[in-house]
Amino acid sequence: ITRARRRLYLTTASQRTIFARTVQLASSQFLHDVPGELLDLVALEGHRAHSLAARVRRAAGRESA
Repeated sequence: ITRARRRLYLTTASQRTIFARTVQLASSQFLHDVPGELLDLVALEGHRAHSLAARVRRAAGRESA
C-alpha cells in the first residue's frame, strides 16, 4: 500500500469454505480508515461492495462532523 502511486487494487472474499463449511467473512476494518471518496468498490456478485461503501462513507462523515 505504501508504494502505490496512482492505483491500488484490493480484493476480498465474502465467504470461504473451510473444512467443508462455508464461512461468511467480514471486510478488513482498515478499509474504514480509507476516505470514502477514494474508494471505487465493485461487487462481482450481489450488493456487498455497495453496502461496504455506504458504511465507509457514513463513518467518514461522522469523523469529519
